[in-house]
Amino acid sequence: MKAEEYSVALEDSPEIAALIGVIISCLAAIEHTLPFLLKKITGMHLDYATATLGLLRMETRLLLLSSLANVDETPPANKAAIQNLVDRLKAANTLRNKYAHATYGAGPGAMIMVPYYSDTKQKVKQLMQITADTVRADLVEIKEAICQLEAFVHQDKMPTKFTPLAQRKKTSHAPKASQRKK
Repeated sequence: MKAEEYSVALEDSPEIAALIGVIISCLAAIEHTLPFLLKKITGMHLDYATATLGLLRMETRLLLLSSLANVDETPPANKAAIQNLVDRLKAANTLRNKYAHATYGAGPGAMIMVPYYSDTKQKVKQLMQITADTVRADLVEIKEAICQLEAFVHQDKMPTKFTPLAQRKKTSHAPKASQRKK
């Protein structure tokens, strides 16, 4: 088979492929902003912050930022804000990895995705049906993380409390106490 004849399932769904590309690009924007967060936490020169984080994997970068934020000199409000950001960024990175490392196949009316799991204890691969809407919902969560990170780093705005999108969906459909049957 020639390379020109090789088919990848995402080629059959340009909208989903484009959204996945945006997800990957969003994580690049986060990676670009993390040195500014390290500088804000430590007072380190931006070049040193960039060089330091450039040597680390994303999970290790986030662990480092979380650890540095918890030193005694950090004001309590900043500790909470930075931990909130780290939680958001971990969730964004998990979503990015879900799409970036998956394999895809065509399904009836949707794409089928097999996420890659680096955890060797996981014996069963989970098949997931995805549509442009499901990818778009994950993209919104990643963009929320970027907005919160950039607002904190560049505008000194404290981030809002992080609640994962899946958890917000569960609680938003629950009836309010005044609406429950007695």
